[in-house]
Amino acid sequence: MTGADSREPDGLTTPAPARARTAALVVGAVAILTGLLSSWPSLASYWNWDDLHLVRPYTAAELAGTLVGDWDPDDIETAGFRPLTTLFNHVRAVLLGESLVAHRLFLLGLYGATLALMADLLRRLGASTSAVVAGAAFVLVAKNSYYHYVWVADGVHVLQLFLGVLALRSCREYVEAGRRRSLAAVLALFTAALLVREDSLAFVPVMAALIAGPRFEWANLPAMFGGTRGRRLRTGAIALGVLLPVWWLGRLAAVSSAPNVKLEVDAIGRVLDMIVWTLSLAGGADPVWPAYLALAVALAVAIRWLPAPDRRLAWLLLGSAVATCLIGNVRARANLIILPGMLYGFFLGIVIVGLARRRRLARAIAGTIAIAAAAFAMRATRLEQLDLHPMSTGQIARDWQFVSGRLGAATIPEPRRRILEPKLESLGLLRPDVDINAWRRSVLEAGRIGPQPDGGVFHAPRAFLEAAPAVVGRDP
Repeated sequence: MTGADSREPDGLTTPAPARARTAALVVGAVAILTGLLSSWPSLASYWNWDDLHLVRPYTAAELAGTLVGDWDPDDIETAGFRPLTTLFNHVRAVLLGESLVAHRLFLLGLYGATLALMADLLRRLGASTSAVVAGAAFVLVAKNSYYHYVWVADGVHVLQLFLGVLALRSCREYVEAGRRRSLAAVLALFTAALLVREDSLAFVPVMAALIAGPRFEWANLPAMFGGTRGRRLRTGAIALGVLLPVWWLGRLAAVSSAPNVKLEVDAIGRVLDMIVWTLSLAGGADPVWPAYLALAVALAVAIRWLPAPDRRLAWLLLGSAVATCLIGNVRARANLIILPGMLYGFFLGIVIVGLARRRRLARAIAGTIAIAAAAFAMRATRLEQLDLHPMSTGQIARDWQFVSGRLGAATIPEPRRRILEPKLESLGLLRPDVDINAWRRSVLEAGRIGPQPDGGVFHAPRAFLEAAPAVVGRDP
């Protein structure tokens, strides 16, 4: 069939190939256009923070060293066993060079492709095209999404997400069709994601939710583990059960100092922070963040009025988004929620579009809410990006850290030093007695907040990577 969707034996939707390709292209295009709208002021901004030493060509010895030790040859970043992160940074530095626009467009294109693949999977689980298109827009408009394509080094999270989504698609193919190559693809892709970043472990609960499917009911749980499907589940579980300990032991052997799961009360606060940042499209530091939490609760309640397929899929996505916030157990940072942020964005699309289809009044209310939520998120994104301006005190301080401050021993390509050193010199910040924090305070006290008419230094109204108000009384 090419003109209409068909049904698989399990009752899930198999979109017609032509429609599937069109939907994927629309989702990818909407994601890229939304990302361009969000990041336009920063597309040509200079390398930010650890971009300076991470995204560069590496020697063969440095790349080989990441296979048996820490991923950062400079030994500056958080310890970890991430050889594919360093390889990714090397390859894109070699191919794209010093073109910041090219780096950011590449990452945005990869992000758009990833969302298109996830949207196709959700359509196979019953989501409508309009719901996944809206969901992709919500993902990219969220304040905490711009890090992954504007902050070049952070683009490694997009690679991690891309590999994880491919693993999810292969997981579904294996469970539903039983192809051995699909199981092999799951193991290979999931391993690759783990070798990019350890927090790719968060894909495990998503795999479990995906296997259960949007038709999950507790009464059917015994049947899920019986027959042919049950044998596939057991085989897959055993394979993952072998893979994870092998990877974990290898990681410990290579980098014994890498952070691990923490059994402490403070971990609860970190996980709650991650949940708040995920649900607040404006990032949490914006004054409207409680409104986003109220919206999340209201939409969760409103799920009951959706058709059964949409209702189950919405719960699957919302539950998975919350579960993947468990990565905050180790460390809570606003730029680490790319996976829960994606799941929550598609949840919003499914629920808001589903409600809009009920009545004309519901369509008006849902449309107003969607526009307002997106507008405030875009405002927060643009405000925070002011701190990436070359003349903001935040960006200058980050430059100073790597050129003359405590991180001055980092391996920074010479072309970058030739640009940054004259800028810092002109501001009087290369003297040995410089107090960078006092200098920043002096700019703030002078009232130079926001870009200035004279093009000089200014203090950004919102700091880069600013955290949300702590939900347990602490600032991460």
